[in-house]
Amino acid sequence: MEIWPPPIEEDEEEEESETIDEVRLEIIEFLLRRYGSLTPTDISKILGWKTRQIREFLVKLEHWGRAERIKLGRKQVWTYREIPTLMYY
Repeated sequence: MEIWPPPIEEDEEEEESETIDEVRLEIIEFLLRRYGSLTPTDISKILGWKTRQIREFLVKLEHWGRAERIKLGRKQVWTYREIPTLMYY
């Protein structure tokens, strides 16, 4: 008797988690493009995810040049960076 669906191999689990992260990054990037400046708390309320998880994804987007962090007093607001920053060598 065969087990249906077949058990997921470890490699497939890793690939699946990578694609989930990619989708989450795209969703956050879309929200920043669509609504402008948002705080991580705003995004976590919209999506129902943990604020800590949102911050990690925002830092990744900032590192790739797709998002920008703006400090307003004690708050941090994130915006979509339309023009990528130039890198000089």
